[in-house]
Amino acid sequence: MGLLTMNTSRRITFLFGFVMFLMLTIPDRAVSAEGAVNKPPMLHAQQWYWALDPSPETLEPQKNLEAVKNLSFTTIDEKALANLEYLLPGKRGYIWIRGEFPSLEVFSPKPLGLFLGRVTMTDQTWVNGIFVGSTGRNPPNYFSYWNTSREYAIPPEAIELHKPITVTMRIWVDGEGSLASRPFIGFREDTAHANRWENFWNSTVNLMFAAIMLIISLYHFILYYRRKKDKENFSFALLNLLSVFYLSNFFITELPGMPPAWLSYLSFQKFINLVLFFMLFKLSGFVRDYLRKTDPSWIFWVRVVLFAIPVGIILLSPSYASLRELRLVTQLFLLPPLAYVLYIPVSSFLKKDPDALPLLLGFSPLVLTALLDIFLHEVLKLYNFPYITGFGWQIVLISFLFLLAGRFARARNEAEDLNLHLEQKVKERTEELFQANQQLQQVNSALEEANYRAQRDLKMAEFVQKSFYPAFLPPLEGWDVAYAFEPMAGVSGDLYDFYIDENRLLGAGLFDVSGHGIASGLVAMLAKSVVYRQFKDGKDIPLGEVMKRIDEKLISEKGNIENYLTGILLRFTDDRVEYVNAGHPDLLYRSGRTGAVKAVESRQGESRGRFIGLEGLSEGYRSLRFPIHSGDTLLVYSDCLVEAKNAEGVEFGNERLKETLSRAPAKDGAAAVRDYILGQFKTFLAGEEPKDDLTILVMIKG
Repeated sequence: MGLLTMNTSRRITFLFGFVMFLMLTIPDRAVSAEGAVNKPPMLHAQQWYWALDPSPETLEPQKNLEAVKNLSFTTIDEKALANLEYLLPGKRGYIWIRGEFPSLEVFSPKPLGLFLGRVTMTDQTWVNGIFVGSTGRNPPNYFSYWNTSREYAIPPEAIELHKPITVTMRIWVDGEGSLASRPFIGFREDTAHANRWENFWNSTVNLMFAAIMLIISLYHFILYYRRKKDKENFSFALLNLLSVFYLSNFFITELPGMPPAWLSYLSFQKFINLVLFFMLFKLSGFVRDYLRKTDPSWIFWVRVVLFAIPVGIILLSPSYASLRELRLVTQLFLLPPLAYVLYIPVSSFLKKDPDALPLLLGFSPLVLTALLDIFLHEVLKLYNFPYITGFGWQIVLISFLFLLAGRFARARNEAEDLNLHLEQKVKERTEELFQANQQLQQVNSALEEANYRAQRDLKMAEFVQKSFYPAFLPPLEGWDVAYAFEPMAGVSGDLYDFYIDENRLLGAGLFDVSGHGIASGLVAMLAKSVVYRQFKDGKDIPLGEVMKRIDEKLISEKGNIENYLTGILLRFTDDRVEYVNAGHPDLLYRSGRTGAVKAVESRQGESRGRFIGLEGLSEGYRSLRFPIHSGDTLLVYSDCLVEAKNAEGVEFGNERLKETLSRAPAKDGAAAVRDYILGQFKTFLAGEEPKDDLTILVMIKG
């Protein structure tokens, strides 16, 4: 695991370093004109002006700028172009921006172009009164092309030698408006190159990452479909799909036919904001699934409330401006889920979970790029520098991909190693069993004899199995116990045991091996020894942990035998019962005072854990504790009791068993209860033979 952590750390560091190298070493003509174009012309605005547009109507591009001559333009600092919304009442409406560029003193040998960079939200642009282009969909159903770089060709008739060049723009503003880049006039080949480069980093890179994420999402959906127990594959697939939707905010205007005419910018931004909260909600689910954690119900409902409140605010926002104004409020609801996402791996790391540290390292690129964005855009005010937090998130997803791939490879290696050394391990375990358990030696001797005398194998196995179980129970202090053990065909796949210290009943267990015949019977005998040792050795630990150790020991000792077990384990301490269920029919409890019968279940829902003896199932087992009073009855039984069918194909069933137990003469003792249940059971079958082994344990508290 240490090697895995080291490799994961190196991969994450390499990815982050590679992206930063590309962004910082490749020249960007839109950022630094002097470094990008080393020959004239390269003209930047000498002064900027602005004026309010009194008309809400869209100005037709064919019209001249007569209306602009009547407007009162005011100088504006170039830095203020990044926040045009503060110049408009209500932060909404059209605004005119005019830039005065130096004149050309010599005739240009090449076509000229105007590079504006990213403009928020829409623009219509003229050069010396000649319309050169527009980008974005204007009101009423406007759509902002905020992440699309603008570059327009300047017709030759728009330029006069020795006269300043005036660039006029009509920009629609709603809650935000800006000229994020530094405009310049230059050779068309240079302005086009700067435009392509800015669009590449702001749109194309995100589109490429989205395509990769979509493929990763489909791949992990397929993995989950093939193996639904690995829930982290589903969470990761959904996380990638949501990321694709979120990244569409950066490239939707670059897609053919997008955005559709019916889609408003407000509706689209609501969708993007909702996706962000869905992503965070699902991110905590992925972290939880990857670390095999479960949420208490109250945490789940707190998460739902913290999700529902900002979702409601977003959906009810009447305009994009109000949506932006409420952004700080809604984003505050991101903090508790983010804290919870980090809490899960940190708490697991403190508990020595080896999977926690690589997961924490996987989040590091997101943290670093977010801090770098804050430094570049808020401290250094480099608004034309692309936001890189999105790249950090994409690196995080790739690091998660490495983690899942590493887990899959590790599982395959372990399986191959187990198969490679299986024969040697079987020999070692067999030798340990010979030395540790005299009864198991007798079973092995009986099996050796059965190999030579095939005609006696079933009877010999039956004889050996019966020798494992006591012929009778001694009187027990505080308990009246009776049992029934009826194999279907000589050798039973059921096993039961009572754990007694002198005359004190410490506990009891009933387990059912899958399948029938000699193989199931042999596994039952092996399991009986394992359960007995683990129960005795685990007297000071929770019973759920005892069941987990039984599971691990059986997986180790039974080798490649495919049988698995269900079972119930009980431990008695004074007037309390500790109970663990591993995929077995429910323990039934009958009140001595009222006679009411009910299944013992957890208040949190399902109390039955997973099967025993199957590799790859990492969930633990839950211990339940409850009080027991004098006269109360406990009934433990194999599934044959409820699944056996009569001639009409009707099962005896759980409800019929509860009714039978409620009517049983508990005052006459455990044996009378057992006999009554068996009598009702056989009467119901009306001569039909059960198709499975039948075992019943009846325990009445004295």
